[in-house]
Amino acid sequence: MKVFVLGSCRHLDENGRSKFARACCDLGHQLAVAGHSIIVCSAKEVTADPHIVRGLKGTGATLHLYRPRSAQEMVPGSVFPELSPDNQENPIILNSVFTGGGYRVAHLRAIRDTDVLLALGGGISGTSAAIYSAELLNTPVVLVPTFGGAAQEAWGYFHGRYYRDEEVELLGEQWADDGSWAKGIVEAISSISRRRPLERAFWSETFPTGIATLLAIGIWFWTFFGEQSYFPSHLRLFILLSCSAITGASLNALMTDKGYLRLEYGARNTFRYIVSGLALGFGFLLLSEGLNYALSGELLQLDNKQDLLRIGGILSGLVFVASLKPEAALHKLLELGKKIIQET
Repeated sequence: MKVFVLGSCRHLDENGRSKFARACCDLGHQLAVAGHSIIVCSAKEVTADPHIVRGLKGTGATLHLYRPRSAQEMVPGSVFPELSPDNQENPIILNSVFTGGGYRVAHLRAIRDTDVLLALGGGISGTSAAIYSAELLNTPVVLVPTFGGAAQEAWGYFHGRYYRDEEVELLGEQWADDGSWAKGIVEAISSISRRRPLERAFWSETFPTGIATLLAIGIWFWTFFGEQSYFPSHLRLFILLSCSAITGASLNALMTDKGYLRLEYGARNTFRYIVSGLALGFGFLLLSEGLNYALSGELLQLDNKQDLLRIGGILSGLVFVASLKPEAALHKLLELGKKIIQET
């Protein structure tokens, strides 16, 4: 399995940087012993990369070095002494990959090619961007919050959404120099990579929104074509408009984000779509009544079933289109309502 390791210790003090370096060295060694190949991009001492590579020495592991073409002339052995031809005992197998653009592009290429992204420490511009880019690309992300930085900042979001309790316990352990910490991290990497939690989260969180959409469509057809003579006409119109709004808002969320912004699919946000739909439906009903009264001096006449179906069908279409952007539609609706009130 390919593991892309990313992170830095710029935010740590001298003692913290020393622990970070030793922890990364332990981690690189345990990853190699477990049979994983490693992807790194940087050679700077403040990053995790050179310390990970030091842990690979003598293991015969495969190292994938992703760099922009501007760094193509740099000799790997001069960047990482562990890659020098002089180190012949179980030498590290090197695979160099060059990309256009700078190191951000190299990061994206590595994320695309890796099986899992492992982040320790790091800053906003590099590590944090890579963490959330990996989520967008459905690449499993393993965060180690022990050394703070971007990994710790993203921990609250990822650990509650994608990790099991036993994985949280392993990843949250404090570093120990006896090798147990690194073994625990490698175990968590294997567990998370096998489960593909990002894909599972998408389906589990899409389900409530999908159910709400199907129910709204079903209720609309039942109300429109059924013989609900026991429902007042204005209530039937309100139900039609609300179901149209709920359907539009839910479909917009499901189709626009394409499974990437998963927070949009939880049950709490499905409730938000329903509330927005009811508000939009009620607003359109009031607006229609107001406009009809302003033009004809009377409220909508819905006693005739054909009139109800005709008005309900037209307004349902308008509401559905407006609900594709429910927040903007509600704002415009309120502005129009205020204008009508002022003029009358």
